[in-house]
Amino acid sequence: MNRQNYPFTKAISFSWKQSIPFLLSCFLLLITANLTGQIQGLVKINDAPVDGSFGEITPGQPITYTISFTANMLDNLVITDNLANDLQYINGTINVTGASACNVSTPSGTGGSIVISCPAGTTVDGPVTITYQAEVVDIGSDGQGLSQFVSNMANVTGDNANGSYSLNASSFVQVKRLTVQKSVNTDNGQTPGDIVSYTVDFQVSDYADDVSELCITDVLPDGLSFVGMTSFSISTTGGSATPNITQNPDGSTTVKWDLVNTFGGTNLAGATGSIEYEVEILQNYNDGDAVVALDGFNNSVTGNYV
Repeated sequence: MNRQNYPFTKAISFSWKQSIPFLLSCFLLLITANLTGQIQGLVKINDAPVDGSFGEITPGQPITYTISFTANMLDNLVITDNLANDLQYINGTINVTGASACNVSTPSGTGGSIVISCPAGTTVDGPVTITYQAEVVDIGSDGQGLSQFVSNMANVTGDNANGSYSLNASSFVQVKRLTVQKSVNTDNGQTPGDIVSYTVDFQVSDYADDVSELCITDVLPDGLSFVGMTSFSISTTGGSATPNITQNPDGSTTVKWDLVNTFGGTNLAGATGSIEYEVEILQNYNDGDAVVALDGFNNSVTGNYV
């Protein structure tokens, strides 16, 4: 936006008595701004694989949490992160920068609190970052579906000449026994006859040590045709899984990887893997209508665990 300077000719005058409330309000506003400015940009994030708008994790898979903020001449700084009862801190993973003179306490077992406390007289000024790892313990019942949100909150307190300060930030993950994420490796603007590449990443619970069914299924909509798999990797067993392809009456195509049938139900605990495959944009839909520019194809992958 172009900004221009305009002449300001209107005179403003007020008496000293009239100015007292105005000056007092400015003073109070300044004090409030100082109090809320003692710690800036407090955020807490995690690195759980994102599917949609939030991170998904399987029990036993490490989660890296990061707490960051900027301190402004804070004394008696205390950072407390209360772990949910379903979370367990992984020993030796905490790292603190910007508050190196402070004491660090970490919990053992599930739940508990991570506490970074700075002795009185230790002034913290500037960026502070805390990272650590935790994992979700074995929750839920074997053979049953699992979809549970686990949240934990960090609290930061401190004070200086202007007063005391306290602020919270939370982070959460959705826990499942099998998590899958899908991405497309092709830019927009494709036309009929073009090849589109997809990647599906998956993670299996560390506690899924004897499962009867574990499948990854992608239903391609009418107008797309499965070309073939370009790569398959799995961390626990090696090897590859060949998908079962089913053409459906509505023109859609079901592509299904049966991991138990391929690798066995006792060899998948803690597995992570990736599948890459290609599809072709067809010239016509199942009913004979032409596929034209700006037609959209939406599909999502699902995982099934028993």
